[in-house]
Amino acid sequence: MENLIKTFENYGMKVVLENDPRKEHDYLLFFPEVSQPGWFLLGKIKDNNLVIHQRIGMEGINFNLGDVNNIPEEYMEGLKEIYQKMEEGIRKEKEMEAFLMGE
Repeated sequence: MENLIKTFENYGMKVVLENDPRKEHDYLLFFPEVSQPGWFLLGKIKDNNLVIHQRIGMEGINFNLGDVNNIPEEYMEGLKEIYQKMEEGIRKEKEMEAFLMGE
């Protein structure tokens, strides 16, 4: 599993793993979808395979795939936290770019 995480990190994706209390050997993970900033994919690593089962957007946290009822409440809090950190990082990057460009 560590190799799989490194692969995602090599592509610039931050991988956050949480133990999934519903299944002992599954992990819930969130990572930014590179093709669409502001969206996250939510999936599981199971038997060294990545299983994507939700696509989540910033608009009040949309769930476009899968069943929202399968997501435990504690993960919703985690998602909000991840989005806040991501937005903060994007804001700081833009501020730094503007500073470097002399704006």
